[in-house]
Amino acid sequence: MDRRICLYGLSFIQKLYAKSVRTKFSFSYGQIAEATILAMSLKLCLQLGEVVVIILKAEGIELEKEKPNTSEDFFNRSTVIYTLDGNEKQLNVLYVRFFDEKLSEVSPFNEDPLLDINDREVTFKDIVALVCLMQNPGNTEKKRIYINELKEMESLFKDVDPEQIKEIMTSLVTQGKCQL
Repeated sequence: MDRRICLYGLSFIQKLYAKSVRTKFSFSYGQIAEATILAMSLKLCLQLGEVVVIILKAEGIELEKEKPNTSEDFFNRSTVIYTLDGNEKQLNVLYVRFFDEKLSEVSPFNEDPLLDINDREVTFKDIVALVCLMQNPGNTEKKRIYINELKEMESLFKDVDPEQIKEIMTSLVTQGKCQL
C-alpha cells in the first residue's frame, strides 16, 4: 500500500476527530464509512510496516488522592510513549482499578505481574495503553482515553496475542524501544 495513502488516512481521521471534539459535529454515514475504511487501511499499513511506530515506553501507575474529596485512588493510568513517523506522541489511558482484579476475565492473562524481565515486573497497568494503541490505530490521534466499563476493557483485549505483548515488553525493557 502506498505510504501517501496511509498518511492521508491518518490525517483524515485526525481532522474528523478534531472537528467532532471542537464542534460536537455529527457525521454522515458516508463520512463514517470513509473514516472506517481509512482506519482499516491504516491498520493494514501498520501491519505491513508502511507507517513506522516505535514504542519508547509503556508503564502504568496507581493514582493516589491529591485532595481528600477526589476519587483518584480508584483509578490506574497506563501510558505509552511512541513515535509515529518521527513525531513523539503519548497516549494515557485512565481506567478503573477494579479491572486489575478481573484480569483473567478481561484479558488473556491470568496473573499480575504478567512477566518479570531483568528484575522488572511488567504488570497489567503497564500494557493497557499499549494494547489500546495496537488494537485501534485511530488512537494515535488521541492523547487520553477513559475506560470505565468492563465490557469496553473486555473488547479491548479480545484479540490480543499474549506472546506478542511479551515480546514487545521484553524488547522495551532490554533495548529501550520496540518497532510495531
